[in-house]
Amino acid sequence: MLLSRVFFLRCFVSCIALFFFGVAQAQSAVTANPIQLSVVGGVARINTPISLILSGSRQDSCIPTGASISRNQNFQVLITVRPAPIGTACAEIPATWQFNLAAGGFERSGIYQVEVVDDGGFPMASLELNVQNGEQAISARSVSGSWYEPASSGSGLMLSHDRANEQDSVFGVWHNFAPDGSSSWFSLRGGNWITPTELDGEVFETTGERRDGVCTAIFPPDASCANPLRPVPYATFQSIGRYQISVLSNSRIDLRLTLNGGASTRTIQLQKL
Repeated sequence: MLLSRVFFLRCFVSCIALFFFGVAQAQSAVTANPIQLSVVGGVARINTPISLILSGSRQDSCIPTGASISRNQNFQVLITVRPAPIGTACAEIPATWQFNLAAGGFERSGIYQVEVVDDGGFPMASLELNVQNGEQAISARSVSGSWYEPASSGSGLMLSHDRANEQDSVFGVWHNFAPDGSSSWFSLRGGNWITPTELDGEVFETTGERRDGVCTAIFPPDASCANPLRPVPYATFQSIGRYQISVLSNSRIDLRLTLNGGASTRTIQLQKL
C-alpha cells in the first residue's frame, strides 16, 4: 500500500513537471520566433487610414486564431493576439501566421510604440510604427550609438538620435585622421530624414586657437595646454559641407561626406559597436 502511494506521488509530480515544461516550451516558441509588423503599401501617413500586417511563426501548429488593435494619444499601440484554444492538439510542425489589422488614421506623425501581448497580457513583442507626415520622413529605426570603420583604426562616428514623440533629430561627432596623422573632428547637425532610411544634414568643423599662452581649443585636444577642457571663447565653428547617412540595418550604415564645395567626396561603411 505504501509503495503504491509513493508511486502515485511520483507520477503526480512528474505530470506537474511535464505540464510546466510544456508551458515553458510554448512560451519559448513564441519568443524564439520574431514577430514582425509591416504597413500595407509600405508607408504610414497621417490622416490616412492604414492597414497593418502582423506576422510570426511557431515551432508547432498551434498558431494564434486572431488579433485586435487599440491605441491612445501617447504614441502607444496595443495589439492583442488570441492564441490557440487550450487543449488544442499541436503537431510538431513549424507553422507561420499572419493577420491584417485595420488601424484607422493617425492624426500625429512620429514613432508609435507597439506592444504585442496575448489575451492574458503576456508580452510577445515590442515593436515600432513610423507614421510619416506629408513634408518630412520619419526614421525607420534609431541610429544612436558608436559606429566604426573596420578598415580605419581609431576613427569613428558617435550619434545621438532623439526619437521621443514628434522629435526625430540626430546629432553626431565624426573623428578621423588627416593625411599628416593629426586628429580631425567634425560635427554633424541639422539632419532631415529624406526617406525613413536616408538622413541628410550639414557638416561643421570646430577649431580653436591659443591666446596669451592659454589653451582655448576643445577639438582637437591639445596636450600642451594646462586645461584643454576649459570653455572655448575663441573657437571657430564653420560649415564645410554636407553628409548623408544611409541606414542599411540595425548594425550597418553608410556615411557619405561631401566637403569643400564637392572637392572632396567620400563614402564610409560603418558598423555598430
